[in-house]
Amino acid sequence: MKLKIYLILVSMVISITLWSDWNPVGPISNNGCILESIKQDPENNQILYAASTSEGIFKSTNNGTSWFCLTNEFADIPFKTVCVNHLNPEIIYAGTGTGAIFKSMNAGIDWIQVYQHEFNRNINEIVISPDDGSRIYAAIETTYSLEGGGIIKSINSGEDWEIITGDLNSKNFHALAIDYDNSNIIYAGSKFLYSCDGGFFKSEDGGLSWSQSSSESVTEIAIDLLDNSTVLMGTDSNGTFRSTDSGETWQQSSSDNVEFFQGEQFSITYDPINTDIVYSGMNPPNNYAPAFYKSIDNGISWNSVTEDLNSTIVFSICINSDNNDIIHAATFNGHYISSDAGITWSHANHGMAFVKVYNIVINPNEVNTWSIFSNKGLYVTTTAGEEWTRSVYTVIPSLYHPEDNTLWGYVGGGSYSDGIYISYDNGLNWGVLEWIINTNHVALNPINPNIVLVPTDETIWKSENGGYDWSNADNGITEFPVYAVYFDLINPNIVYSISESNVWKSDDTGDTWINIDGPFDSDENQPKELIFDPTNTSVIYIRANSHLWKSNNYGQDWSELILPSTELSAFCIDGMNTNILFTGFNGSGVYLSYNEGQNWESFNDSLSNLQINSFALDPDNYSFILTGTDGDGVFYSEYEPENHSINKIPFVNENKLTIYPNPFNPSTTLSFYLKKDCDVEITIYSIKGKKIKSLLQSQLPKGEHSVIWNGEDDFNKIVPSGIYLSKMKIQNKVSSIKKCILLK
Repeated sequence: MKLKIYLILVSMVISITLWSDWNPVGPISNNGCILESIKQDPENNQILYAASTSEGIFKSTNNGTSWFCLTNEFADIPFKTVCVNHLNPEIIYAGTGTGAIFKSMNAGIDWIQVYQHEFNRNINEIVISPDDGSRIYAAIETTYSLEGGGIIKSINSGEDWEIITGDLNSKNFHALAIDYDNSNIIYAGSKFLYSCDGGFFKSEDGGLSWSQSSSESVTEIAIDLLDNSTVLMGTDSNGTFRSTDSGETWQQSSSDNVEFFQGEQFSITYDPINTDIVYSGMNPPNNYAPAFYKSIDNGISWNSVTEDLNSTIVFSICINSDNNDIIHAATFNGHYISSDAGITWSHANHGMAFVKVYNIVINPNEVNTWSIFSNKGLYVTTTAGEEWTRSVYTVIPSLYHPEDNTLWGYVGGGSYSDGIYISYDNGLNWGVLEWIINTNHVALNPINPNIVLVPTDETIWKSENGGYDWSNADNGITEFPVYAVYFDLINPNIVYSISESNVWKSDDTGDTWINIDGPFDSDENQPKELIFDPTNTSVIYIRANSHLWKSNNYGQDWSELILPSTELSAFCIDGMNTNILFTGFNGSGVYLSYNEGQNWESFNDSLSNLQINSFALDPDNYSFILTGTDGDGVFYSEYEPENHSINKIPFVNENKLTIYPNPFNPSTTLSFYLKKDCDVEITIYSIKGKKIKSLLQSQLPKGEHSVIWNGEDDFNKIVPSGIYLSKMKIQNKVSSIKKCILLK
């Protein structure tokens, strides 16, 4: 008996998964956070302030060489604009993407909130009267509902506010400027938004009345610092316009760059020493077009002067008041500085450079290709993290289409860009499929991807023809918003969705829903994510705020897994051995269990950041895992599930299986390319490692080859629906293991 026990213990030790330490794989963060505004202290040009939509308000006291955050207590608030009182630079105002205006009276040390918009609209611009520091104006953006836009005014340093645009309150105001010589003259620009027309508006009585002189979609306004009758107007996709009669009439500027008339102008800034020189920053029409332009004739003509700022968005420009060769740019990639009047640029983001990775998507057909969404935006690597490229788009990647390998993603939050997007290059560039307000997620039916479900704050939208037509699919759901939907991988007629305190189930691809009873109505049990056991989808897990719940019968009954820490922030299951579970926590790192959560052990070797936001497993053969941290980017670890060969399985592209269609019914084709003549074996296994079918065992010449599996075993019997593993050996060494799904 003792000998038997000893042998069992030895066997357990041998079967334990072997892990490598965590390794950081980027993105290497010389990028700062997304900055939408940058301003200089009018009395000390070494002091700069910058507003970030992801990290708060930053300050530099050494001309942008290094930065420190002023608003750590408001970490979750997106700041859109910052304004320094030119009469008293200790006083600073900051506008947010949540409708709030904050004020500091001691150069950013302390902040108080002085305004809150009723509908939480973006505060896009704040300006202060040149002759009265207590008189402040702010431009407010509207949304699809056309409610809540306009210009607001305070005459007592922000203590009280009134809206001054009357019938123009439905306008989508993005730009605001005050005449330097006559502070009663105010210019405001509205950007086109569906049924809301754009326009340039002027008031000559401090905002009591307004006249319109242009119907362009206006995104920026600048006034000549020496000649206040000269005004420049930046637009969305139509270049720049110039007026020499205080905004009464306009002449379109010229440029040899066609992209100048295709992008969105975000910033127009006059050189404070020579006003013939003007700079423009923009959102270019693609990743390769210029984002920074210069005019040497006061805005009459424009030309690109640098390629250093291509592949980014320039939101704001600030020029040193004493040395006009020094220019600062607030961009999608953080802070850039130029010392030669905009010809060459370098990053200067010390104090801003950290990447919070919120989700990771791995291309199932090219597992070296990853797309991540972070506080710095969307990054793509095709080299397993060796090199990264940042997209200018802010789409959240969600999943790959199972047939054409396009990447699907979404934009939400109530912006004018909300909707479903598709990328053909792994997330670098995107095209909109459908505008859908307040989108929270997107899901595709794995066997019929023409069926698409999109949960929103108000409903669930369903398409049965790949996104061309849509209908409501929320019958039975009584709680909104709905945050996510999940198709059953084996029986995709079954769909689950989660809302704030409920889990819902549909048996008819989302047409009707029932509530699943469960312990989800308390704050600590609010469902955040639903995860299937990939080998048995009757087993589902719910990750909640502080708990992990499991059901073995499609959600009819629930049991709680005892966790090793609090603040559960990520969870995933080993697809090769579903006894292995990964949990990520906000502050205590990664824990894993080899026995379905009965016991846990710390898995934090070489993991420098213990705040975990996300996981992603290699969908090809589960040979590696990625985790996204809250500040240090992505970490990578290789591991060996019990059924893997003891030798590491490579995830390079050589001699690799491609399976199509996948999922399949009744047959699928396994294709591969050989770099030289060699012996090849291809075998189908069950997810538990049992041999099902020997498909190929032969010596083959160099070139392309394929073999068909018709869903039968070695005894010519049809196997049941489920997940299977196809293993290819070359010269008797494992070359590739791929998951394939048979659906009936």
